[in-house]
Amino acid sequence: AKRLYRDNLRLSTTRLASLAQCPFKHFIKYGLKARERKEYSIESAEVGIVLHKTMEDFIHHLLNEAVPLKDLSRDQTDKIVDTYFDAASQRVLDEYNINDSRNKFILERQRETARYIGYMSVAHINSGDFSLYRQEVLFGDKNSDSNIEMEIGGERVNLVGTIDRIDILEDSGLVYVKIIDYKTRDKVFSLSDAYNGIDIQLLLYLYASLSAIKNPRAKAVPAGAFYFPVINPLVETTARDRDSIEKKREEKIKVDGIIIGEDIILEKIGKITKKKDDKNIFSLDEIEALIDHVLAGVKENLRQMLEGNIKACPVSLGNAITACSYCRYSSICRFEAELGDKYRPVYKYDDNEIKDKVSREFAKNHKEGANGD
Repeated sequence: AKRLYRDNLRLSTTRLASLAQCPFKHFIKYGLKARERKEYSIESAEVGIVLHKTMEDFIHHLLNEAVPLKDLSRDQTDKIVDTYFDAASQRVLDEYNINDSRNKFILERQRETARYIGYMSVAHINSGDFSLYRQEVLFGDKNSDSNIEMEIGGERVNLVGTIDRIDILEDSGLVYVKIIDYKTRDKVFSLSDAYNGIDIQLLLYLYASLSAIKNPRAKAVPAGAFYFPVINPLVETTARDRDSIEKKREEKIKVDGIIIGEDIILEKIGKITKKKDDKNIFSLDEIEALIDHVLAGVKENLRQMLEGNIKACPVSLGNAITACSYCRYSSICRFEAELGDKYRPVYKYDDNEIKDKVSREFAKNHKEGANGD
């Protein structure tokens, strides 16, 4: 197993999630590198690439041109977004050598989505006191500012990723750090899935972002980490004026994630979720313990990977969703629930259970550290 993976020990959070969900699925995809035959047509993956690249270049433009966001109108936002949407669309069409009208039409339908999310990104920033700091921040790469490295069984493993956007707030010698990850669907942050190692992206990205802050006069501390849905929501309404319709659409854009419950953060972070739900609010100590727990789980999964675990033992995620639900390798693994094969259960923790657990873990680790000193 070590020989198989030795040249490929830089793992993204997507790959870590695959390993946690089913070791066999991870082995086929990242060990054997099996791939489906690509059909040359625009699918959801290509649409996601276009929208994500558009937002990347849009934020880059705002940073490089030092655009005063408070003065940016909707028409100006649309114009900037259009430039980068056209470039991203053409890049995908050229890459796959697609020039037919059908596929061009599929992409063109996403223009309004790109415009809307560009506008909403600016509106969310303007709703608080955090400011844009950086975008597309790499970690785990040899040229990156941040690194998460583990030594497992004599092998060095690097966790890698790209943080879509970092916003900051400087106050009283501290730099509060907020990260945004754009998703081309309405993704909800699950504290239970994060604790179980199934969905750890936000927590690892938040952890990595702290060392990407270059300010020798201030200490970087976490403020929050959030999924930002890249969608163009439809609403049912009898209203005819644009302002009323836009207000209802904004309610559909739920920027969901985890937030630190410091007064200054809650006051100045702006529009994050429909309501500041207590389940998403953690203390700095709790976040530290939660990240430590996640990193320990990652290390254990990687240890099993390097010892050769390739069992077809997919997890059951509840609500009839399993690791097999969208797996492309089901014809290879021969896992058959109908014939008696058992899914690996993942306990769904209540949010308060997790808060209690991480609080106790922090107290235990803090005590052990004090005794060690």
